[in-house]
Amino acid sequence: MKLLIINIGNTRVQYGIFSRGKVQDIRYFPTKELLSRKKLPFLQNPELPVIASTVVPEARKILKRKNIKWISRKSELPVSLKRVDSSTLGADRIANAAAAAKFASLPAIIVDCGTAITVDAVNARKEFIGGAILPGRTLLRRALNAYTSQLPLVSVSQAKPKALGKNTISAILSGTDLAVIGAVREIISGIIKEAGFKKCCILAVGGDAEYFVRNIPGMKFGGRDFTLRGIAACFDT
Repeated sequence: MKLLIINIGNTRVQYGIFSRGKVQDIRYFPTKELLSRKKLPFLQNPELPVIASTVVPEARKILKRKNIKWISRKSELPVSLKRVDSSTLGADRIANAAAAAKFASLPAIIVDCGTAITVDAVNARKEFIGGAILPGRTLLRRALNAYTSQLPLVSVSQAKPKALGKNTISAILSGTDLAVIGAVREIISGIIKEAGFKKCCILAVGGDAEYFVRNIPGMKFGGRDFTLRGIAACFDT
């Protein structure tokens, strides 16, 4: 049976066809095009069952009348949420925890590197035990630009900056990129210590994942389809 799997994030929409345990034909487009109702390409085949996750409430309102099953804490999950307060838990974090419980070596820490970065942990008993949320690299840059008088908006690059920035732009690169790398490393270290993990699989997913894989030792790329497979797992446990 084929399923259309949709992951609606703050910045982009990711979707693909799930069949026989794999996600094929993965595509993307900006979330703002969905919110403006200019683009709904994933609904061109009305016969495909649709399973979706979103962290954007407005997107769910726009798609309210469509035949879509939305994942939530009430879905039949392959991961237990009993160790956390799940009342405000985002669907993206649920999907990543489900993917870890179903497909990863446990215990696992999943770092989803998007507009916001989420760092979440699943133990060997397939229990989601919590995590952290912090701004991503672009969001930090936007905050500096929006809440200061003179600091420019600096684009994201794939190079790791040096700590000693020689001008304002390179100083912003140092301050934002190194801060995020350091924060993620500290959070991972804290989770391992607090959870008592002796060995741990650390996976990076999301649009900025490759940057963190290159700059944090021991982290591996979880694959472009990781969250999509997690969404599918919430209805195929």
